Amino acid sequence: MKKYKVVGIGNAVVDVISQSSDTFLQRMGIEKGIMQLIEKERAEALYGASTTTRFCDSSAPPIRARCASG
Repeated sequence: MKKYKVVGIGNAVVDVISQSSDTFLQRMGIEKGIMQLIEKERAEALYGASTTTRFCDSSAPPIRARCASG
């Protein structure tokens, strides 16, 4: 049997779950029902403005489901 050496390089994808008011979404320029890929600076601004943020690894659905349910 052949043995392989595999190396992967990339950026992790992280889902951010946060409860926010419509006012907060408007102030931050976020449209409901869409996904946005953002840069570090935008993420830091959103994290700093939010008080209910939780992070979930989106590559693992069981973890995402557990995090989403609280």
